Amino acid sequence: MFMRAGQMYRWCVAAFAMAVLIVGVMLTPAGPLQARGQSPDFGIWEHQSTLSEALDIVALDYNRAWASHTSGYVLRTTNGGQTWQQSNVGDILAVLHGIDMADGFTGWTVGESNNGGRVYKTTDGGATWRAQNPNSNRVFSVDALDTQTVMIVGGGTQATVAMRSTDGGTTWSNMVVPIPDSVFLDIFFVNSSTGWITGLDGGIAKSTDGGLTWFAQSAPFNYGLVSVSFSDPDHGWAGGYYQVLLRTTDGGQTWTMQDPGIPESTHVLAVSAVSPSVGWIAGYGAGPDSRPFVKYTTDGGATWIDHTPTVGPYDSFSALAFVDQGYGWAGGYAGIFRHSTGSPTVTPTPSPTAVAPTSTPTSTMVPPTATSTSTSTATSTATPSPTRTPGVTNTPVPPSPTNTVIATSTTTATATAAATGTATVPAPSPTSIPTTTPTACTISFTDVPTTHTFYPYIRCLACRGIIGGYSDGTFRPDNPITRGQLSKIVANAAGFSEPVSGQTFTDVPPTHPFYVYIERMARRGIIGGYSDGTFRPDNNATRGQISKIVASAASIQDPIPQSRQSFVDVPPTHPFWVYIERLSARGIVGGYSDGTFRPDNNATRGQVSKIVSNAFFPNCSGSGGSAR
Repeated sequence: MFMRAGQMYRWCVAAFAMAVLIVGVMLTPAGPLQARGQSPDFGIWEHQSTLSEALDIVALDYNRAWASHTSGYVLRTTNGGQTWQQSNVGDILAVLHGIDMADGFTGWTVGESNNGGRVYKTTDGGATWRAQNPNSNRVFSVDALDTQTVMIVGGGTQATVAMRSTDGGTTWSNMVVPIPDSVFLDIFFVNSSTGWITGLDGGIAKSTDGGLTWFAQSAPFNYGLVSVSFSDPDHGWAGGYYQVLLRTTDGGQTWTMQDPGIPESTHVLAVSAVSPSVGWIAGYGAGPDSRPFVKYTTDGGATWIDHTPTVGPYDSFSALAFVDQGYGWAGGYAGIFRHSTGSPTVTPTPSPTAVAPTSTPTSTMVPPTATSTSTSTATSTATPSPTRTPGVTNTPVPPSPTNTVIATSTTTATATAAATGTATVPAPSPTSIPTTTPTACTISFTDVPTTHTFYPYIRCLACRGIIGGYSDGTFRPDNPITRGQLSKIVANAAGFSEPVSGQTFTDVPPTHPFYVYIERMARRGIIGGYSDGTFRPDNNATRGQISKIVASAASIQDPIPQSRQSFVDVPPTHPFWVYIERLSARGIVGGYSDGTFRPDNNATRGQVSKIVSNAFFPNCSGSGGSAR
């Protein structure tokens, strides 16, 4: 319920961004930046951390903020971002979609790893984290009302997630949220009683009793609402896919559409409501006209003014946390940026180095003063790996990725002393970061060098055990993919793992190497056979078939206008039209320079690796872009 507005983008995001491992270092600011489209007298952006893929940010005050990332990383600052310290939850595959802090010591970060939900708790201000897995599906957002009461939301292919704990996360109970969305994307409480949940299908639910009960609110649109934020119980915004920005001034009884002034294919991935009249939005999307953006309003959203930090065209913004109308943070693919007006003084707040005592400690917050300036301009020591931008879509193809070590790390806290101090204590030195032990993913193929077009996608899936190569050490990315191979790859990517029995197709007996995967997909209605009762697992899979299978397995069900036709050879009457359009709208597939899609063409193992990686694990691919 503190200042935050995180990403929680598509439900099928997975872990594994190719980022450089930085063990126990402090990331220092990279200096002030003038935003595009706005004079510097409104304020300036300062690039504070270049650790890529900041997915959510929470700020308690002008000094203390935390950011969750891919690859299991959490950054924290106690001095307004002059320095950032890094910790890891102990799982390199964890994509941490959300983070919230009850106070300076106790908080939670949530996400997913290996197709399952993950919840981690800290009691020492983020120096160390321990797992509190409530046996849930993917988790996209968390809101902590206090050190004992916390709620999480999410979902996946099988069920939504809406859970609440009143004992600090030791036990969890399900919340009944009466909206029919397939996934819940965000939860936000403006105080200890009043909060909202938004969903993938445009649903909005509200609670006025701290999450004990929920009731549905009417929303004017059915596109996914990724982020919701209120400045008080009446005034708030909800942002989502395809330009969707909703505004309410009566606590959500009525919602109206606002025009954020962005291209149709661009998504509002983060919202931060500061006051009834002042708010910030940020995001990105797909298509040639889409670019990363950060905007603000001072008239309740009647107009939105561009104030985007200087970043590359393939970067994105997916997190916002503003303490007041001009002081706060934005995060995304390019790292963390701080915005300030008048460069307030930020005095370090002590970061606890041990488990906090049972009673909640307090620390002194030093407010900013408009007369002082920050002089730190040191270059950050972190080098971002060119991973795919976060969000629901893939971007136009950015620079080629570099080969980086994918490492795992664990943290262990041994101290037990209580952490105390005043706001004048200097920020901890880098040596206070727990030691990490990296273990690299060693999977490689002789015919897929780091310079290969599909290298990051093949590596993403291989390191998850979703795809494999041949006995001679090759992957053969240019070979056509068969229907049997495709069934295995998609079933594994979607996390289908239930036991099966019986035989659906005459040519796929239980002894067939792809039997279990084909049965899992067939019983969900994702794949079908031929009129003679066969499946023909050795036949090559076409681009049209692959589009239908991937879209169905990933539960990509975006409504498509009947008038839309992105490719000249895929009219609305085509049997695969809706699936191709859904994937195209999210940037997962693309066409050819002549405007065709060629749905009857066979697809290669490399192409399918890219499509599956982008659909199920968009933060893992390394470069993004449409598969061709």
